[in-house]
Amino acid sequence: SLINNILDLSKIESGELKLDREEFSIDDILNNSIDLLTINARNKGLELYSDINPTVPDFVIGDPTRLKQILINLVTNAVKYTENGNVSVNCTFEHKSNLLSIEVKDTGRGIPKDKMDYLFKNFFQVNPLMDKNKGFGLGLAITKNLIDLMKGEIKIESKQNEGSSFTIEIPVAV
Repeated sequence: SLINNILDLSKIESGELKLDREEFSIDDILNNSIDLLTINARNKGLELYSDINPTVPDFVIGDPTRLKQILINLVTNAVKYTENGNVSVNCTFEHKSNLLSIEVKDTGRGIPKDKMDYLFKNFFQVNPLMDKNKGFGLGLAITKNLIDLMKGEIKIESKQNEGSSFTIEIPVAV
């Protein structure tokens, strides 16, 4: 996993990573991502669920592999840093702008305001002493870079001891 992350980061930073452009089902990508992480959530006693708004088209054109990678990174972090409660994934679509919006929200420990500016830096961890053995600080850096490649954006809202919300907005073709 670490080697794959470093290879992805290297490809992104060198400009060698090219996005695919193919038709895919948002429903399939979202459900497959959730299915992969359901066991981890259940093992921690967390509820993990998703909701796809009826406005989301059945199929869009974009890079399904990289979107799934983004979702897995965000949901993995949400499950990892949530000790009790739930993690939700909500998907909406704005037809005027063809903007796909996916929010990953948790009831975890939240992110201190003074750390927010560093979240997308390579190898950054909010609290390295507490986060020992929980990752290498590459998931959000890769996620941000992939979203930038897709000409999208990511927004974060967080309150300590209440949870965090990561919302990605990515333009797709219908």
